[in-house]
Amino acid sequence: MADVHVVLTGARRCEQQLAGHDGILQGEIVVDNKAVQVIAKPLHAREAAFYAHLTGPSPPADLARFVPDCFAAGPVTVAMASGETTTTELLVVADLRGELGGRYALADCKLGFREAAPLAVTSAEKTAIQTAKALGTTSATLGVRLLGLHAPRLDGSWVTRDKAYGRSLDSPASLSAALAGDLLSSASAGQLKQIRSRIGDLRDALASTHSVKLFSASILIGYAPGGCADDVTVALVDFANSLCGVTADDSSLGVDHDSVDALGAVLDTIDAARHGYTIGRAPVDADAAALAALVNDVYVVAERGLWQQGFQRTTAVEIEGLIRGDKPETQVLMAVGNASARPILGIIAVSRVDYDGDRVGEFGMLAVAPAARSAGLGRALIDAAEAHAAATWGVSTMMLELLTPRNFVMPDKVKLTKWYTALGYTPCAPMPFEDKLPQLVPFLDTQVDFTVFLKQLSGET
Repeated sequence: MADVHVVLTGARRCEQQLAGHDGILQGEIVVDNKAVQVIAKPLHAREAAFYAHLTGPSPPADLARFVPDCFAAGPVTVAMASGETTTTELLVVADLRGELGGRYALADCKLGFREAAPLAVTSAEKTAIQTAKALGTTSATLGVRLLGLHAPRLDGSWVTRDKAYGRSLDSPASLSAALAGDLLSSASAGQLKQIRSRIGDLRDALASTHSVKLFSASILIGYAPGGCADDVTVALVDFANSLCGVTADDSSLGVDHDSVDALGAVLDTIDAARHGYTIGRAPVDADAAALAALVNDVYVVAERGLWQQGFQRTTAVEIEGLIRGDKPETQVLMAVGNASARPILGIIAVSRVDYDGDRVGEFGMLAVAPAARSAGLGRALIDAAEAHAAATWGVSTMMLELLTPRNFVMPDKVKLTKWYTALGYTPCAPMPFEDKLPQLVPFLDTQVDFTVFLKQLSGET
């Protein structure tokens, strides 16, 4: 950070400022005889201290590269494009979009709650108002919410979303749809890969840092439409409520797990964009008939020869009841496409059950639509079920039951056994079907067994 008096020339109100803050200017300064595009904002002592910490003699490992260069934190002479000149206390940082301006797709997402910060800069009254607003958003469920975005549509037009729109997003699926559908729909596969990689690196950097608590910093995610894979931006900004230790070795603050987890949620939305779908808990207005039909269509093929003709694995009534919460320890997750029609692409049911004296998670009714197969959606649904069971019920073991014929071999069941084993599930001894579900024996067309598979979860959610 330069310890010189900075002159900001050609200053004007930042029209591309996504989050709607007042007093943000953009312009240029001269650094080493070169003009540099910058953003200038009102100076807060905490933010100045944060930048000083990152640029000090022993900055936190790898974190500084995700923060824009800071050129001044103090008196700045501002020469407005309209002609007036003033001197004021400002923080001047690099404009990450450079000269691309409105042609750069960008989203601003808030990590955490500023109201959680000790000695927050807002008044008690404003803190209460802001807390109430945040509790109705994805900040309460994911630790991150959308503040604004500006991005191209596939038809060449541009869409702009503001803070009010971001506050209207109250579920993981809605945030995922906004980022995947609005922000990232025009990004190339290479750009999506780079964005995900950089967010992952940022999460790893935060996870290894013990001297920083962000509380309510923003992550900027952007790319140049039509550009190369490296034309992307992933950066942290806005540290007015952040805390930092005296040195990078100061571990008194500990790891900022809230921000680490929030970045994990952002990664999930990037994955949804890359693969064209979003996975989440089925909403109460989900099409239960379509979900039941998907399950039955898959199972009638997968278990042909095991059941009498006409037997159905489930019904719309059963699915509707599970979604409604008739059985609190069984919940339904579904995958929908990110296209405007939001087609149903997959389903999985996840439960908490008793097994051998322990409480474990279990999944079943796994079904993927034919159009979405061979794209990793089946594994993604299982991953989502495991994470949901661990987060919701605190289980450390996951279970599944595979129905297999007792007196002959089905190639598809052999293939499934190998697939589940590759995913970390270990088969146990087969169990006679009639011992567990005698009421369904009359519907069988042959003798069958249940094979239980178990997997120890890593404990990461």
